[in-house]
Amino acid sequence: MWIIHQRYHEALNKLTPADVYYGPGDLILKQRERLKKLAIINRKTEYLKQKSIVL
Repeated sequence: MWIIHQRYHEALNKLTPADVYYGPGDLILKQRERLKKLAIINRKTEYLKQKSIVL
């Protein structure tokens, strides 16, 4: 049974079959998207800070 609860599948957007079947899959994907957007904003901010220091 470990395979449906612990193994992430590429065909399922790196979710476990249990995540997809039992429902939290959509929530997990939304959280990932939110974190990705925050990371991009943070990287851009840090880049601009470094760029202004160098100039």
